[in-house]
Amino acid sequence: MSTQTSTTISKEVDVETPFLTGARKSGSSVPFWASYIQSRPNPTEDFFQLINEYHKSHGNNRADIAHDVGTGPGNIAARLAVYFNHVVGSDVNEEVLDAAPSIVPAELLNRMTFIQSSAEALSQKTPTHLGGEGTTDLVVVSECIPLLDHQAALKEFNRVLRPGGTLAIYFYGPAVFTDGHVDRCNTAYDKVATRICTFNQPMKDTPGFPIHLRAAEALVSELDNIPLLEEDWESIQRYKWNCDYSLLFNSKAGFDFNFSPVDRRGKADETKTAIDRNFWSEDWGIDNVKAYLDSVYPNYRVKAGDRYSEIEVLLEELNVAMGKQKRKVTFPVVLILATKRPALNGHATPKAKKVQLSLSQHHGGSYGCVNDPAPESIEMANNLLQKNHDDYHIFWRDLNGHNHMAHSILTHFAIGANPAELQRANDDGIGVQRARPDVDSDVVKGLSDDSKLMEIMGDVTQYSNAIEFFEQQIDLYGWRAVLHKHCFTRTSVADTILSRMYEGAHHPFIHLGLAVEFELPSIMAEALAQAVCHPFSGIPGCLLQTDAEAGDLDPNAPHKPLLDLYKEARANKAILNGPLWEDGPFKMRDGTLGRSKADIICLAAQYRVKPSELRLRAAEVINCSAYIAGAAQRAGKTPKIDFFHMHNVTSSVFLTVLVNDPWISLENKVRLVEWKGRTDLFWYAACGCPQYNIAEIFNYTPGPSAGKGWTELYHDICQMKDDGHVAKFVRAAKSAGEVCRMFEKQDPAAFPMTEEAWIQLARMTYDSTLGVADPEKWVFGAGFPEAWENVPARSQSAAVKPKMFPCPTKEYRKSQYDAIDPSLSALSAAGKNIVITGGGSGIGAATALGFAQAGAASISIIGRRGNMLESTRSNIESLVPGAHIHTYVSDVADKDQIGAAFKAIHDRVGEIHVLINNAGYKPTVPPTSSAIKDLDVEEWWRCFEVNIKGSFLATQAFLKYKSDEAVVLYVTTALSHFTGFPNNSAYSSSKAGAVRVFSTLQAEHPELRVICLHPGVVNVGGKVSGAKQAGLADDELVSLSVGSMVWLASPEADFLKGKYIWANWDVTELKARAKEIAESDLFTMKLGGWPFDSKAT
Repeated sequence: MSTQTSTTISKEVDVETPFLTGARKSGSSVPFWASYIQSRPNPTEDFFQLINEYHKSHGNNRADIAHDVGTGPGNIAARLAVYFNHVVGSDVNEEVLDAAPSIVPAELLNRMTFIQSSAEALSQKTPTHLGGEGTTDLVVVSECIPLLDHQAALKEFNRVLRPGGTLAIYFYGPAVFTDGHVDRCNTAYDKVATRICTFNQPMKDTPGFPIHLRAAEALVSELDNIPLLEEDWESIQRYKWNCDYSLLFNSKAGFDFNFSPVDRRGKADETKTAIDRNFWSEDWGIDNVKAYLDSVYPNYRVKAGDRYSEIEVLLEELNVAMGKQKRKVTFPVVLILATKRPALNGHATPKAKKVQLSLSQHHGGSYGCVNDPAPESIEMANNLLQKNHDDYHIFWRDLNGHNHMAHSILTHFAIGANPAELQRANDDGIGVQRARPDVDSDVVKGLSDDSKLMEIMGDVTQYSNAIEFFEQQIDLYGWRAVLHKHCFTRTSVADTILSRMYEGAHHPFIHLGLAVEFELPSIMAEALAQAVCHPFSGIPGCLLQTDAEAGDLDPNAPHKPLLDLYKEARANKAILNGPLWEDGPFKMRDGTLGRSKADIICLAAQYRVKPSELRLRAAEVINCSAYIAGAAQRAGKTPKIDFFHMHNVTSSVFLTVLVNDPWISLENKVRLVEWKGRTDLFWYAACGCPQYNIAEIFNYTPGPSAGKGWTELYHDICQMKDDGHVAKFVRAAKSAGEVCRMFEKQDPAAFPMTEEAWIQLARMTYDSTLGVADPEKWVFGAGFPEAWENVPARSQSAAVKPKMFPCPTKEYRKSQYDAIDPSLSALSAAGKNIVITGGGSGIGAATALGFAQAGAASISIIGRRGNMLESTRSNIESLVPGAHIHTYVSDVADKDQIGAAFKAIHDRVGEIHVLINNAGYKPTVPPTSSAIKDLDVEEWWRCFEVNIKGSFLATQAFLKYKSDEAVVLYVTTALSHFTGFPNNSAYSSSKAGAVRVFSTLQAEHPELRVICLHPGVVNVGGKVSGAKQAGLADDELVSLSVGSMVWLASPEADFLKGKYIWANWDVTELKARAKEIAESDLFTMKLGGWPFDSKAT
């Protein structure tokens, strides 16, 4: 087996596979690699003759250059030198390449060259004179294909091969004993190998898991899971020797995950099988077996540690089975041979003028898609894209008039639009487009000179000439080579064009991402031409300046979270006041990158990415862009997404596309992520540094989108009138959630968007744009009050006023009002330590913010999900500078956990002044099927575990550390005192039981103030309340609950000791009746009519 693996894995994370770790540690040790060769099976010469005969009889049988992929120490490359004039050996392990010249016969060295490259970047790393640019005759892939990204690697093999060239892929598996006690020997051998394999566990849920899974699937499938596409390859032959034994080096019992064979062979593939026990046969003793196992699992002894004695026992069992003598062994072997299909019309790549979209080119299944694109939509998409490419300018007007027809068509295609829906997407944007001007062939010829290309930068009128130039370049060299030269070579031209991809609210960047995702040369030409001709806003030069300033910073300084930079931007007066509303469309150019240029560049330069954290930081950028887009709302206004923040999100999916692409170097991927984060920060500043609050997303009350998931939203978006912005945004949001999920717990403070937030954001976007004309779909500059002038007030957005519950006060409150404003001095929580259970989201998180605004000395929030707690902490501290938020992960129903949490709180902050028992649980079964006869008893009982036992345990722990005259609030529900409300037996009963617990607490501790609060009909996390469904009430704003609790914790509410009240009741009116309420049984739970009238008995 070679050391070949994907660049992404080998460079970014320390991944362990059965071979990679040991190979790295062995470095350039010649003795190790010589031993490695000696321990491995030695392919017979007739095996290489078979490959050579196939090569000579197919295509053009030239024998100039062969390329050995995953060459290791070069032993297979040396075998190929018998048949070819020059042999190139490539490997990702640079140190093994240093050892190769000492192992290869000296007389062959002048005909051999070794280069460092991954298989997935082969065309970029192979020089033209050594077989690059489609001039290689034979590519051999020896014993490494299971470790590779098959699709990417096969594309690269195809690119370096000339038309008619040969691809040979082979792999051999475990040793198979063929004489003596065959079954006994093979069983004993597998026991050893399988036990060794278990030392590599855990494999699942580790960074290396994708490689483990990919390799296991390939081997169990006998490489049949690796498809050779008909458009790329012909004359495909698959040879299998002795495959009645598995290619897996050990049984499935050695793995901690499941996998199964997959057959992706094409109809024209020819498969030839043979059982030949003399094929590659050798005579092996137990020492040969040990050496082979050491070469297959070179790090296993270290992994085994003290358990290595088990292997010695198993090896002795095998030795006994072998009769303690040499035995004949062979190996299961698979060889795949294929010929690169000659290109049509003599072109190795599609004509850049021709749009050739196909499902095989689409890799969007991992980019926010629910279902695969509809095959019947391909022809329609191709036709629409072709017309746009041929007829229309990339700018429908000179200033801020981007033609994003391709964005809309390809995004709708990706989310499953049918042909009619694609036509609708096209028609919604075509009306404003303008024709492309004529091409000036003399100008086009001159653009090969970099200085001439630089001269047309920013000139919209040169678009036709620019796209013609790039089309010609792509036809000559292929789109990847052209992109690499003009964006990733760090030349002056490449730096200029790459930085210009971030112009115009990321429009060229989006175009670039679509071209890469769908592998469309025509769209790539459009993207490059758009970047070249885009009007100037100052972004490119400032990005290059941030690189220069970042280079002067301490490279070992800890990472500065992007959210911290957003906070600093708002706190920086120069940045905050840089853009003016009067700047109109030039807020970026004249404001952020004009008046506040020095400050914003200095700040943005602090966002740096360590190569080892590339994917983590890419996800951080993506998460923050979505967070700001959804959370930057205006108090009292119907939620809207800012137009520029929307583009930060829309473009984020293509950051994922580019980071995932193996042919872009790690260095350039780091730059892409840094520049994306910095540009998003520029746009935040240009939009007036709006305030943001995560509660706007988590507590958003959906309108038309209520109850809809991704599939339903995609379906509806495909039918709505839209120029593509909504489709792009929602797809990007779904992709973002998928990308960020694995990092939320790793760095919670950097990932405020979690779980339900993504679908909530998508619903908000859909609701706020449905049926709205394009200019009014968005706000432009969310930090400026003028941007919100024509946006309806939130209260005006409710179309129907539902019935209200009975109320003891004249006013029935539905949102926060002056008397319960947490910022009132009368409600100050200064000097008080607050504890909130269930504080990571919903009402609990919002209440923590309210007490921070009231000036609490500390706020300790308890919950089961650390990432949610950290997100809440980070959000509050950003909104209330100086707030002290502490997080504690604990299950309230676990006595030991909750006891430890309260002790830790007391040890940290001292006595506790206010306890808010907010943690609660409601069965997840829909109300329509939650009748007593249908409910699962475990689900039903869980309500009592959390709502009664959890509240009891939290209160019991609190009593050890309470202050004198402390306040205890219990967040309950009106269902606890309703009579006969169906389908809520668990929730209402457990909440009612807890109310009795707290009335008892008040009786036992008269020094406390214990109050039960119905918080109102609050929508949390996008769930539609049962009361709203029943038409009994509308959803109230969570601010009502928050203000009520801050007021209840203040001295003003002392008259409510032992009472049960609703947040909807006006507190001013309640205070007017304070004596009456305090001295009566008003607002307590009791049996109606008791004590009975004596005459009635």
